[in-house]
Amino acid sequence: MIVARFKAPVIRPGLTQVHVLLGISMGQYYLCGDYFAAFVKLINAYRSSIKKLTLVPTGDLKRYVIQLEQPQLAADKVEVLARQLNEVWLQEQKRWLEQLIVPLEIIPWEKFRLTNTFQASFALTSQEYLANAAFQKYVNELAEKYSLRTLEHFSSIGVKTKSEDCFNAMKCYCMEESSMYAEFIRYGINTQIYPGKWNKAMEHMYKKYAPADPMPWVEFRFNV
Repeated sequence: MIVARFKAPVIRPGLTQVHVLLGISMGQYYLCGDYFAAFVKLINAYRSSIKKLTLVPTGDLKRYVIQLEQPQLAADKVEVLARQLNEVWLQEQKRWLEQLIVPLEIIPWEKFRLTNTFQASFALTSQEYLANAAFQKYVNELAEKYSLRTLEHFSSIGVKTKSEDCFNAMKCYCMEESSMYAEFIRYGINTQIYPGKWNKAMEHMYKKYAPADPMPWVEFRFNV
């Protein structure tokens, strides 16, 4: 039996309820099936503390990978294919989603990305990358990690792409991830939850440019 547990309090001093957000990483086993069912049970157990759960399917981020895999496709077609991943995930988790007893909203990544707040945040992230060696190191290390994983997958399915192109695409992916905090805060999210830690690039931007900590990251884990 799979059981999900928070590693830290969801409610912090001064609040009686929280608006929590979970980003849905596409293709991750721990956000599907029995693992997601365990997550739903966890959220329901905290129903008195959670005023709303916002799920953000991130299929849109996969456009970077799809463009590498199918470079002949126009950008708008790539975006359509990426966003279709959201629908697949939603259909596969439908039975569990219907068991949630807290207020739920599902907002795809692109709805947040296509805002002025995000664009301003992305510009700030781009400046930080050029000016801050520590942040640049975090982004490059993550991009290299994601790039190697992507190239390994491509090799297994017979897709060829330049390692430099792959690295640059994954760098854009990381920069986009690291820029979203401002839009989430503007929307009213005051707690992010995820079955893992923040990556260092995301954490750097949030802690530097939102020092009042309006949207803490609360990790949860699965016991199998």
